[in-house]
Amino acid sequence: MRSLFFISISLMIIAFPAKSKSLNDFFNDYPELSENIFTKNAIQDQAESFATQEAMRRDTPADKIVSLTNKLVMENGYDYARLGMRNLKLACSIPDVAEINSLSKSDCTLISKYAE
Repeated sequence: MRSLFFISISLMIIAFPAKSKSLNDFFNDYPELSENIFTKNAIQDQAESFATQEAMRRDTPADKIVSLTNKLVMENGYDYARLGMRNLKLACSIPDVAEINSLSKSDCTLISKYAE
């Protein structure tokens, strides 16, 4: 019985990580993306956009959207950056959309190398 308790606790610890990862963690894991100002800005914009959408889905009052968005990016920026990278990969596959996002061919080459 005691071993079952410890196994249960161990599984809970594995299943529920202690800390979410931030946007800075994402850039630390993928320094080549943060060293290029264009890709870094595009990823930050995407992450903030997804966080803003999340804040709005929560029926947040208009005067609290910015603060909740900032909080969400601080707490879950890594995941928002991952979502953003999916969008940026798609954007890079359509030249006009890449241009709208101020991404050059070399920027898109960096983005295309990203793998989750």
